[in-house]
Amino acid sequence: QKFTYLYMKRYIYILAFLFVFQQTYAIYSTPGTGRNWNLDSLVANSSGHFTFSGGNYFLNDTLVISQSDTIKVFQNAIIKMGNLSLLYVYGTLFVNPADSVKITAADTTLKHIGIKMDSTSSASVLKKLIFEYGNSIHMLNCNILIDSCTIRFNTNYASGMQSGAISLFKANATISHCKIFRNIRAAIVSGANISSSPVITDNLIYENDTENGNYPQINLGAASTSPVIIRGNTIRGLYPMSGGISFLPIGSVPTLIIENNIIKRNRYGIALQNSNINAYINNNIIDSNNAQGLPMLG
Repeated sequence: QKFTYLYMKRYIYILAFLFVFQQTYAIYSTPGTGRNWNLDSLVANSSGHFTFSGGNYFLNDTLVISQSDTIKVFQNAIIKMGNLSLLYVYGTLFVNPADSVKITAADTTLKHIGIKMDSTSSASVLKKLIFEYGNSIHMLNCNILIDSCTIRFNTNYASGMQSGAISLFKANATISHCKIFRNIRAAIVSGANISSSPVITDNLIYENDTENGNYPQINLGAASTSPVIIRGNTIRGLYPMSGGISFLPIGSVPTLIIENNIIKRNRYGIALQNSNINAYINNNIIDSNNAQGLPMLG
């Protein structure tokens, strides 16, 4: 089977990404035949790359969901990922169990990279997912739904990795009804010059930036033509250097709505750090955002 030039570029990207961390990983790709998979069929067909033992599933290297394939996870499950392992989604990942699916580290001292969603994966849905002890859920030019998830303890960060537990690159994701807490830097991040317009609603976002660096819990840059909406969230700080919501676009934010949020105990509440931001800020409770105690800095 011949690869298209686009697929070759994507595989080279994955190989280069892994080479940065000076590890040798095997890559298993689903065959791209339009098939629906579940976790057990992955175990049966992945030639030992994805395994099941002692009630848990294990991914020890890199699993690629090819563009026309779908993985559906509707049963409760625990997936343990090996050191710097990666789930790369070109196709569709549909997670919606009765109670929860947990993606965690096989060894919490040797953390995984996490999930990367490519531009062809916009039909993906993550519901009732517990995602922990990794780096990030990273979206590349796709608009997925993340709903009713718990995203916590993602402290795997090194040069070249993402600095937010949810990382957006030209992505207009919907993030709703989630708990996002105790991650190393931001809960949700996008690039300063990379237009992303997430809809962030009804989440509990708290005590992120365990590194205690100059990182707000929601840290966004430029936006696309669709509105950025931050509505109905509770954003509660703990670490003195962590802000609440910040926008620092290189470009513009054409439409920004921040309303009905509770923003408490951060270094600052809301910071709009560019003149090219068209913002509607309404009916928020912005209280006690003096964690650093130095108003001219924070």
